[in-house]
Amino acid sequence: MVERKQYALLDVLKFLLIGLIMLSHTANEHAHLTGMWHYVFSLYNFGVPFCFACSGYLFFSKVKTLPGNEKSVYYKKYSIRLGKMYLAWSIIYISFTICSWLVNGVTSDKILSSIHGWLVYSTYATIWFVPALWIGISITYWLWKNRTCRTVLIVASVLFVFGNLMGSYVNFVKSFDIIEAFHNGYMMVFRTFRNGVFNGVPFVVLGFLVAKKQNTWSTRTNLLFVLLFTFFVVGECAVVKFCNLSTMTDMVFMLAPAIYFLLLWATKVEVKYNNLFLWMRNMSMLVFLSQRIFLSAIPSISVGYSNWIKSMSQLQIMIVLPLMTLLFSWTIIVLSKRISLLKVLW
Repeated sequence: MVERKQYALLDVLKFLLIGLIMLSHTANEHAHLTGMWHYVFSLYNFGVPFCFACSGYLFFSKVKTLPGNEKSVYYKKYSIRLGKMYLAWSIIYISFTICSWLVNGVTSDKILSSIHGWLVYSTYATIWFVPALWIGISITYWLWKNRTCRTVLIVASVLFVFGNLMGSYVNFVKSFDIIEAFHNGYMMVFRTFRNGVFNGVPFVVLGFLVAKKQNTWSTRTNLLFVLLFTFFVVGECAVVKFCNLSTMTDMVFMLAPAIYFLLLWATKVEVKYNNLFLWMRNMSMLVFLSQRIFLSAIPSISVGYSNWIKSMSQLQIMIVLPLMTLLFSWTIIVLSKRISLLKVLW
């Protein structure tokens, strides 16, 4: 039996970047950090794209080793797993949303707007990643199975450029009337360009490319390119902000090469695997999906909880709320050993 290859650095990077996402959300929504720390936490922009690319790499590394029909079987199992995960978290967060309506009141327009958002985007903030990942994997898998690798790359590139123009460069492209009309019509229906098509597919394809071709570059070369393109990402984000091209910088062009070389580097470095890395892997998805319970779901139904957060200093908020998410996630993992149903959450 062939031993399954473990990528310790992927688990470490996912855990750290998802932790950075959690800290950034905490800083922006509750601690209201400004100055240097605001810019430091802005590096969370790497988190979601890296998770897409990492998932794409692991999926296609597995699929390419399978014969014929087993590829489709694996894809179906993967899809069902993501579907169950999204359904479970949707039930949790929709319950919070309904409770919030009961506590705070709600209009029929708000209910209809929420249902619309659930159907075209996500049932709650942050967990949009799960359906977006499925869309990204599904489109890439279909193109790979039915078209050429060149087609996969072309489609991903077109979607990436279009998504960026409608995201971080939207104020520039909207200067053209026909593009503004298209943008406004699209947003009215689909709410955002940050989804599985324009965000998921391009970065899943980066993972696909790394899985497809053996990495012959040295770890030092890969790391140098990571640092170089990270510098370019920061510079591009600064230009977007300074020139008022958009209020968003979570999708910029230099992210693609930065994530590509980060994934190349992470899969090249050999690290002896141990249980700590497995713990990080298991914690990553739970932290990613559960953080909203403490950041926005509970505050939406409990004035006392909200006032408790407001009574804390910025430093206390940055420690307490992330710690609560980590403890909750760890508890779910521990309980999953006895209650197997909980495994659907991660």
